[in-house]
Amino acid sequence: MGVQGDTGCSMSCATQAEPRDEQTERAVLGCVLHGLHVNETGPLPLEAFAGQPERLTWASMVSLAAEGRAVDHITVATRLKDRGELATVGGPAYLMRLDQVVPLAASNLPSYVARLRDLSARRAMLDEADKARARALDMSLSPARAAVESAQGFAAVRLERPLVRGGRAVLRLAQRWEDFASGKTEPYLTLPYEALNEAPFRGFVPNLNVIAGRSGNFKTGLVTGCITHWVFRQRMCGGVFGLEDGVEWLTDRPTAQHMGIQYGDVGACRLGGNGPSAVAYNEERLQQWMGEMHSAFEERLFIYDVTDTGVDVDTPSISFPDLLAEARRMIHHGARFIVIDHGLRIEYPRSHREQREDQAIGKAMDALANLGMRTNTPIIMLWHLNRSSDDESMPKRSDLKESGYLDAAARVILGLWRQSSRAGHQLVTVVKATKGKEGATAALEIDGGAGLLRLRGGYPVDFEAERQAQQEAKAMSKRARAPLFGGDS
Repeated sequence: MGVQGDTGCSMSCATQAEPRDEQTERAVLGCVLHGLHVNETGPLPLEAFAGQPERLTWASMVSLAAEGRAVDHITVATRLKDRGELATVGGPAYLMRLDQVVPLAASNLPSYVARLRDLSARRAMLDEADKARARALDMSLSPARAAVESAQGFAAVRLERPLVRGGRAVLRLAQRWEDFASGKTEPYLTLPYEALNEAPFRGFVPNLNVIAGRSGNFKTGLVTGCITHWVFRQRMCGGVFGLEDGVEWLTDRPTAQHMGIQYGDVGACRLGGNGPSAVAYNEERLQQWMGEMHSAFEERLFIYDVTDTGVDVDTPSISFPDLLAEARRMIHHGARFIVIDHGLRIEYPRSHREQREDQAIGKAMDALANLGMRTNTPIIMLWHLNRSSDDESMPKRSDLKESGYLDAAARVILGLWRQSSRAGHQLVTVVKATKGKEGATAALEIDGGAGLLRLRGGYPVDFEAERQAQQEAKAMSKRARAPLFGGDS
């Protein structure tokens, strides 16, 4: 019986329901029986053998090798007999026939092993295709979730990969450096707030970034200033998920600032002005602004607005698999940043009943971090802080709601908070930065009418210098009150 190698069954395999090469499977088994050590063939799984006799024989060979025993006709036949499988494979005669392919197969064994891996992967892909079809027909799954689960199944198919030498890592470094020098990529997505950059804060990284604060701490105000700067000034494309109140904040706040009116007046469609001519002028100016904003957002922004989905306000706005699939689509179509408002409006799947909510959140955040890292895209998640309204201490990682696993997954965490001594300013602190200065803080000026933070103005805060200045002022005041020559004054 001759073995034709990689081309021996090309026609027959093409017409079979499952790709298989029986001759190559037997050639590999014959080589092992002929004296080739099992480990020299590499970690070949049982799934590499499609035929039942070949798979049972390989399982016996692997078990013998694991026990440190010899692998030959006698030991394999004995093991098969002990398992009640010798008759199933065809008896001792089947094992003897395996020898006939050895003279032709021995020199080509590596290519035969590679072929078995290739065919095994193809069978696994066909199996995943059947599962993907079943998911597509399952009306209880959304199309996005079915697509994500199917993609994960295909990605799990074990493929034969060549050994990669270490020089590849240096080439990748050179490519990253070239992309950065040419402006294709940037290591940080900088924020447009001057005081925060002076703090210093380098910016968001291509990974998971978190903006956390209590209600009323201008989380959406901060990120709105970023988005409009990136879209209008830097002409970047991005994606925004409005999971709590939609994305009206993204249009209404800049409009209030541009028109010089109150944030609430935009929603109520009040332009103000003295007399009909002022109102007419404002309407013309508003139409021009909305045209510019529509043009920029239509060209460079993808949105997921929960108000378009009809989801009840008391239920999660989107499942995490659906969000992940939508974010992937946005990035595939050119988004260079993703903003999610906010993380506690997502339904996080649990693998079993015992899994805690924070564990499910952590697993999901790891997936977002990996997406950002693989695609060189900053993922910016808005989150809530567990703090009382009168808490004026610097925020900590433990203040994050469901914090443990979220803290581990995020590479950058910005905490927003207030101090009564800094009226008219919103404090922004770098709570976590894998590369940068943790604790760096900036006081940004509040544009309360528009619900935004001003890009200019504000100042970096040096708490240590302020404490020293206060102590020195207190000491000077004490010395000034002391009598000149001692005694009572």
